[in-house]
Amino acid sequence: DQHFPGISYEPGEGIHWRIFDESGLFPFESDAYRSEDRFCGHWGATEVCFAEARAERARRRWRGTDRGFEREYETYFRGIVFLADFHKHFRSTTRLLPRGQDAASARGEERATLEDPHFESIFETFTTDQVDVRFILSTGMMSRLVALSARFPGMRARFHQECVLLLLPSRSDRFEPSLYRRARSRAQIQGFLDDVRACLSVVDDLSLNTRIWSKD
Repeated sequence: DQHFPGISYEPGEGIHWRIFDESGLFPFESDAYRSEDRFCGHWGATEVCFAEARAERARRRWRGTDRGFEREYETYFRGIVFLADFHKHFRSTTRLLPRGQDAASARGEERATLEDPHFESIFETFTTDQVDVRFILSTGMMSRLVALSARFPGMRARFHQECVLLLLPSRSDRFEPSLYRRARSRAQIQGFLDDVRACLSVVDDLSLNTRIWSKD
């Protein structure tokens, strides 16, 4: 793409449900999951892949004596699933949850208490390595994650296998054409490009292109 060289757009593809569910960033697995509008490639030195996604959980609701119980689906995540190569070597797993929120339990994981009170007020941190977590979450990285969470309230993150997975909540459908504008209108094209640019800016927000740790 001439606007985003190195990034390919696959409108009919998405981020696989296993990546979402196996992250353990929610205390349950999805009963229904859909993902589309996938972008993959390299942004600077960083390999990225992100897509829109919606995850739902089935509930049994009582609908009165005549209708009995019916199954309903409630959306518990709607937004962007963002994967990127991390710029440091590590072997542990670290998860960040919004303060007071639950997630699936993981073997060998412990709660980590970090030195940034602002970060601690926003996130709860769980890790399999109390030394590694301080290498991953440097002072600068914590500050950048706090700033990113202001753009995406309720953000969750997982650092695993030298990659970062971000779940970025959004109330709007990104990358979708408007029914009220011509498909090739300047405003519609610009809106689409702005959505892509907003997602790619996460790489810059987290300084993932900074390769001071000599990672190829």
